[in-house]
Amino acid sequence: MNWRFIAVKVFRALVTMWLVVTFSFLILRLSGDPITALVGDQADPGIEAFYRAKFGLDRPVWVQYLAFFGNVFKGDLGVSFADEEPALQVFLNALPRTLQLGLTAFVLTLVIGLPLGVIAALHRNKPIDRFVMTFAVFGFSIPNFFLGILLILLFSLQLRILPSSGAGGLEYMIMPAITLGTAGSGTIARFARSSMLEVLNQSYMRTASAKGVPRGRRIRWHALPNAAIPVVTVVGFQLGHLVAGSIVTETVFAWPGVGRLLVTSVTSRDLAVVQTVLLMVGLTMTLANLLVDIAYGWIDPRIRASSASERE
Repeated sequence: MNWRFIAVKVFRALVTMWLVVTFSFLILRLSGDPITALVGDQADPGIEAFYRAKFGLDRPVWVQYLAFFGNVFKGDLGVSFADEEPALQVFLNALPRTLQLGLTAFVLTLVIGLPLGVIAALHRNKPIDRFVMTFAVFGFSIPNFFLGILLILLFSLQLRILPSSGAGGLEYMIMPAITLGTAGSGTIARFARSSMLEVLNQSYMRTASAKGVPRGRRIRWHALPNAAIPVVTVVGFQLGHLVAGSIVTETVFAWPGVGRLLVTSVTSRDLAVVQTVLLMVGLTMTLANLLVDIAYGWIDPRIRASSASERE
């Protein structure tokens, strides 16, 4: 692996994170006054002044930005207005539930989406191909909130076999995981099929077939590795959405994770918690993209070569 290639990708990731920090800081302060939401419109001006000084909102914006930017490197992301706990701790308290749900949905996405896409490509224009493509279109077209409500109506209200909200045992996770995993499975199945079809039509695949290479070996050693790059992009994108992608689903199923925390914090204008969630979502997406870029160079050396030639 070319270390200069990796260094360039890491530098771009750091610049992206700086933009995320700056964007989250400025947009949240332009969107309204959090102190008014905290104490109410009819509060005494002295009380408002007390809370502004307490949370550092009485200083000029550029001073707040420099202080906020410096505190990020120290791991200090502010204090929650609602319960006066460190915002990072509030986020970490909700994170395990989101990871539990997100990783379960991610595994479902891979286990269902990848095999279906490959099978559809190997049986092009046959009934199983049409079935997979119908499922893929349904999966990435239907909104999460609509699918979640349909599942609640069927399995909770009609059949009464699954709880409609909250968190607990495995039965609480089934419907949220299916809701999250359906969209990802459809997307990955579609990309895997397209990528496999493109590779199967390449001349080297026909040459391997003419030489008598067994079909299973052609698929395993020639088709799958070359079809992996577009699929890696989608998989990395899905991995980066473990935190951000569950916001709507957690709200529908009242799942006590980061997504629901973000919604409640925005409603109450809990500035520090919203900033923390946005930063962590940005960090997750940036790391996912960085890992995808590095995986590109590892899977296909031609990408490293083209990157090096561009710099020369």
